[in-house]
Amino acid sequence: KKIRKKAVKDKKKAEMKQCGVWDNVQECRDKTSTAHDETRTLLRSKILMDRKLEEEKKLIAFRVVNLEAAKLKHQESERVAIALKYCMPGNLVMTKFGECIISSYRPKDDVLLVLLPFGNPPAKAYLYYKEVVDLERSKANAEALLMELEDEYMKGIMAEEKIMLKKENYLMRRAEEGLKEIYNFIDMSKRETIEIKDSITASVEESYLVTESNMYNRLQSTAVKRLVTKEKADRERKRKEYIGPKAGRPAKMTVWEVHRAKKAIVIELNTKFIFKAATKTEVAVKQKLYAERSAWVEAKTVESLISFELSLLVEQIAAEAISEGRAAKGFAEKKSGVIFPNPVWMQYGTYDSLATIWKAKKEDLRHNIEVSKGETAKLLASNASPMLLRKRKQQQK
Repeated sequence: KKIRKKAVKDKKKAEMKQCGVWDNVQECRDKTSTAHDETRTLLRSKILMDRKLEEEKKLIAFRVVNLEAAKLKHQESERVAIALKYCMPGNLVMTKFGECIISSYRPKDDVLLVLLPFGNPPAKAYLYYKEVVDLERSKANAEALLMELEDEYMKGIMAEEKIMLKKENYLMRRAEEGLKEIYNFIDMSKRETIEIKDSITASVEESYLVTESNMYNRLQSTAVKRLVTKEKADRERKRKEYIGPKAGRPAKMTVWEVHRAKKAIVIELNTKFIFKAATKTEVAVKQKLYAERSAWVEAKTVESLISFELSLLVEQIAAEAISEGRAAKGFAEKKSGVIFPNPVWMQYGTYDSLATIWKAKKEDLRHNIEVSKGETAKLLASNASPMLLRKRKQQQK
């Protein structure tokens, strides 16, 4: 049989080779062998992973048990710590009899021996520790609540203080700017005085140098001669018109008198020239400084007026915005039915955004409620008895 079976196999192999199918069969065998090996490898990996998963599950279960035990131990330790905290002998605690002093604490059954606030000697009472702990905790919670309220109140005060500080800083900055402007104005007047003095001095020096020049002397000689001649003529006229004793008659002008009169006329003309030049320079400098001061005052006045008008305008716009926001908020609350009590001055855009978010949440909640109702109705229908179903059908009819 073995020989025959082998012969049949060889025959099939020869026929396949003759038909050209043997290569495909060999390729299929190779693929099958590869797939078989890979499947065995995957199964081996799956078994290993399942074993690891079981070990991890056991470890997690063990840790959960330990965690529960640790929680219970922690709760017990917390209870003991609280009892030791509130139930120490000598502590003054609040009880249903009033404020009492703890005389002793028995840990094995958590019983307190307290001294009551009446009697001589003081009466004693045995209390379960939880009564004292609950009262002390409620007292601590009340104190914490009062502290939170005080913190909120202090936050409001601090916010107001910050606003006041900002206002004071702004006013101090404005006052400092005003003082700077005042001192700038004072410095400007000092500079103007010094500039006028320097300009007049420079003009006097320049005019004096002009009076010492030869050209000026040549131009001035004609006027000097005319004035000297006029003075001579006045002396001669006075001499001729004189009526009286001979000793009192004015004498003719000597050469020395003519020279002295000429020198006095030159000095007078030079002084007038210098004074005129200095006066002209002073007037020009004062006009220039007056124009600068006028421009400075005009600029500061315009700036102060603009800032004042802008502050009034901003204040008016802010007041209108707040009033319009309140009115718009009231209208929107009536229209939508959603009310936000704080802040009162909420603008319409902010309110509309919050109302939209709130409506979306409300719609989502309504949808979830409807879905839950439908699922609950299906469960009730699937678990209902035939008699209950019959009653519901009758009610529906």
